[in-house]
Amino acid sequence: MPKSLPHLELRPTGFFWRRRVPVAVLPRYSTSVFCFPLKTNLLREAAAVAARITAIADICFRAEIDVPPEVMTRLLVTYARLEIETADRIRALTGPRSRAAAEAALAVEAATRASLRDSLLLCERDPAFRAIESTARHLGLVIEGHDEDLPILADRMMRLMIETSEERERRTRGVFSDRQPYLELALGGLSVTGADAAVSRSDAPAAALQPASHPTCSTAPVPQLAEEQDGGAVAGPATLMTPASGGTPAAILEPISAILDAAAPGDPVKDASGEILYADAEGLVRFTPARCKEDSGEPTLLEIFDSWFEAQAQGIVQQGALQIVDRTVAARFGRNADTTMSTRKILAATIGARRVSELGSADWQNFTTLLLRLPACHGKSLRERGKSYDTLAAEADARDHAARARAAARARKERMTPAQAAALADEGMTPRLSPRTVQRHQMTLASAIDHAVSHGHVTMNTFRPFVLKDRTVAKLKKGAPDTKRKLWGDEFKQLLATKVWNSRKTRIDGALYWAPLIARLHGLRSEEILQLHCDNILSMDGIWIFDILQGTGQSLKSNNARRLIPLHSQLIEPGFLELVAHQRQQGQVRLFPEAVRGRSAKLSYTSNFTKRFTYYRRAQGIYDQHMDFHALRGTFNTFMTGSKTPDTARRYLIGHDNPDVGIKHYLPEGFSLATLRDYIEEQRIDLSMVTRRFAGVRKSRQGPVLAIADGMPVDQPCDARQAS
Repeated sequence: MPKSLPHLELRPTGFFWRRRVPVAVLPRYSTSVFCFPLKTNLLREAAAVAARITAIADICFRAEIDVPPEVMTRLLVTYARLEIETADRIRALTGPRSRAAAEAALAVEAATRASLRDSLLLCERDPAFRAIESTARHLGLVIEGHDEDLPILADRMMRLMIETSEERERRTRGVFSDRQPYLELALGGLSVTGADAAVSRSDAPAAALQPASHPTCSTAPVPQLAEEQDGGAVAGPATLMTPASGGTPAAILEPISAILDAAAPGDPVKDASGEILYADAEGLVRFTPARCKEDSGEPTLLEIFDSWFEAQAQGIVQQGALQIVDRTVAARFGRNADTTMSTRKILAATIGARRVSELGSADWQNFTTLLLRLPACHGKSLRERGKSYDTLAAEADARDHAARARAAARARKERMTPAQAAALADEGMTPRLSPRTVQRHQMTLASAIDHAVSHGHVTMNTFRPFVLKDRTVAKLKKGAPDTKRKLWGDEFKQLLATKVWNSRKTRIDGALYWAPLIARLHGLRSEEILQLHCDNILSMDGIWIFDILQGTGQSLKSNNARRLIPLHSQLIEPGFLELVAHQRQQGQVRLFPEAVRGRSAKLSYTSNFTKRFTYYRRAQGIYDQHMDFHALRGTFNTFMTGSKTPDTARRYLIGHDNPDVGIKHYLPEGFSLATLRDYIEEQRIDLSMVTRRFAGVRKSRQGPVLAIADGMPVDQPCDARQAS
């Protein structure tokens, strides 16, 4: 049993269960903390009761959060920002007008608010639903119409629409709630020359250099910047808000978005000017727009990074004199935008607003050295908040020095061999950024500077020689701790022998029970498993299959991930089909509704589930850092490689690109389901230790009748003959 259990406290009078109400649902409760005495001094009894209360609390709290609070906030903030920025831009571009026209505009705003207040009075939320739909589409988010929290979001949107209208009217009258930075900069002795001043973009949308994606010389807004708080180690300008996960990034601005939105799929847009060669709803091909002459001098490194980030977020690919804008490329970049912005965060804290021409070899060398010294989990703990990257690296160096001293003293005392002493010293070392991660940070920065060179903003990329080559990375890895994944062997039997698959106190209709089995027997990715809908499990030609596709609330890593996977008989045996039928009977859309999305820009189910999977294995004493959930997929792939399965079929089952021309052109429909099933059935695993099965035979019992048994509704006691 773990030494510490969540929400369980030992007091002089016995054990207590105590839990804070999540901030997202705090307004709906009269108290911020729930605390119950468990009336026992025995840890085992208290742990069992606390686990049940925690499960009930999770159901109560999560039942009220269909639309995650971070998604609500993102939608509302984006709507207000776009409305205000659009109104400001229209006002700035509007020529002189008569007082009557100005008063008429104010009257329209007043009428808009009156209409919204009347809708609130009548509980009509259609205006809010339209605003939510358009804003979600802009962010690339999917809001289900049956979400229980959608009316709450609509009510907040109605209030926000009224408040935004009032803000627009105040700005029209010249009354502004925010302040521009120019006066403070002037008073501070800083020179501001024109619209290209190096100011924080969170206060003004002007940029120091014109992004190459804009076809005209007019200055277009860039993505809103949000001050980085994670780790507190950021100094200098704020960083770009990362694009939405899985959809069109917020950086797609006019006029590109207007062109793409106006085009229907398969209906190319014609351009009379001849600049645009082709455009549809997925992207466009055009001649590279002419750049405006820069009034200011060389841009800063952060401005160069922001311009490159914006181009990537719009899906811009440069091919000679042509420029291709691809929304698919933009969506793929957006899914990893938070990782890309971590590089900018380090740049802002170390180099700041300096120009490339001002940076020499010593600066690039110090930047690379700092990356190699940074702890792998820098800035994530509360103890490290507010510390600079140099401080974090220095503290890690001090910890390693102390650990080596302790290891040397212990080795002398116990008379260890040199090999034993070296192994002991390595155990106490602070994990640093891996050489491959350092290379990724370097390549991100080098790509941004290359983008500036290609557009004439800087003359040459002086950082490119400092980027680690693959051979150097391989050598650095030799001296670093081994992080390579291992394949699951007998360890999988040990996993199946734990309580999730054997204890009657654990639920067997959740992802923790089924996801490892699915990954081990079919090689599916964790995200593909966790986002499964009940409708994705169906029968074709008498064969039950997984239909891996991209739908509402579902995403795929690539086009090759779209595939049909036959179900393994050893997955059907524990009652997987009964689980699917049960979830459908309960009205569930998703097969594993308890799995929730993470808070990163990817909004993936994997981030939370893998933490839960790791915590469970640690609690059961079977954790191995080299064997994670993804290693189950690698184990399946390795078995298929060593079996009689053709490589083309293995690539299809695993969801990888198939370079075989014969398959692509002469067998586009792929292998038959019966053939794929035979390949999958070649693999057999030992399930003898699994005693808990969703469709297990239930024996008759004395006493009260259970309402639920093994995750299945029970109408009355049944014997073995009836159950079969």
